Amino acid sequence: MTPTLLFDLDDTLLGNSMDVFIPAYLHALTVAMSDRVSPEQLVPALMAGVQAMNSNTDFRRTLKDVFDEVFYPWLGLDPVAILPAIEDFYTRVFPSLKEHTRTLPVAREMVSRLLSQGHTIAVSSNPLFPLTAIHQRLEWAGLSPDEFGFSAVTSMEISHFTKPSPSYFAEVLAGLGWPEGPIVIIGDNPINDIQPATELGVASYRVNNGSANRNPNAPGGLLEEFEPWLAAQQPDALTPKLDSLAAVLATMRTAHIGASHLAAGQTPDTLSTRPAEEDWSVTEILCHFRDVDREVTIPRIDSILQSENPFIVAVNPDEWAGERNYKDEDPAAVFDQWSETRFELMTRLDSLNPTDWDRTARHTIFGPITLLELMRISARHDRLHIQQIHKSLARLAPA
Repeated sequence: MTPTLLFDLDDTLLGNSMDVFIPAYLHALTVAMSDRVSPEQLVPALMAGVQAMNSNTDFRRTLKDVFDEVFYPWLGLDPVAILPAIEDFYTRVFPSLKEHTRTLPVAREMVSRLLSQGHTIAVSSNPLFPLTAIHQRLEWAGLSPDEFGFSAVTSMEISHFTKPSPSYFAEVLAGLGWPEGPIVIIGDNPINDIQPATELGVASYRVNNGSANRNPNAPGGLLEEFEPWLAAQQPDALTPKLDSLAAVLATMRTAHIGASHLAAGQTPDTLSTRPAEEDWSVTEILCHFRDVDREVTIPRIDSILQSENPFIVAVNPDEWAGERNYKDEDPAAVFDQWSETRFELMTRLDSLNPTDWDRTARHTIFGPITLLELMRISARHDRLHIQQIHKSLARLAPA
């Protein structure tokens, strides 16, 4: 199976040191906005907005939502009134920042080959910038999104989490339909790229373009050494494990996002159509997610936390699809309802301490089980149904 590849952008596919680029970016932005706001006001507001994005754990809010709620009130500005000036900056001024970057010819050649070999490639740049800024940097790298068939490009408009949160990478993978088989995260930063990959249980390759600071115990090397390294790996070595606590939380935090992304642009009729008589429609899967959260997972968590070694009876929620006429529900309403139940579920999980995760129960089928082991099953359940949504919509797509 051809590995799915998540490539960082800056100092991976594009020579671009953030230590140089960010000061130049801030200077250009403050000059461009100086007739509306002073640098002494703009930079602190911008940094506060970035901090808010870095701290976000709410899957219901995009990074742009989070940033806007901090940035504009801080400055006392109307977003609608100032939008033309911001758009003008990214159209007229931002392109001049290309001079602080360096095209890496090997990046274009390598990505072209990998795509021709059938690899799914996502550009997983830290989504602290709007999409236009990321697209422009891809163009500077010789990797125009209009030319290259990237399966995903993250930005503040669509992403909900930033690096180094494992949820950032889980969101990318959920939006791709949780690809089966090998996955590799490629990036230059040990904290932003390699550490969350390790926490998530996904293989990684650290790009060290000309740097002598290499870790001999971790996969990595020059960008041009990535393809030979990839070819030498056994598929099992690149297949995600996804059984850590971080992976469980990241998977469950991003399931609603992944389903929403996959369903975007689909009509209610398509979402309510079964790809085959024996398969569920997307709407039925969404109802299943909602009701399992509400009637199975949350009550089980509460029982384990409130009782000593409780007995958990297995249920078969698959029967509910027919019994409750899931097929007749409105998919938009179900998405909203599931968002509420999943947020309630994540609020519970985020409040747990290490001792809570070790609490035990007795399950009808699985026998003695800890809360963490039970949530591993729930996370696996999430991934399987996200994969099911992806496959169902692919089967329903026009030929």
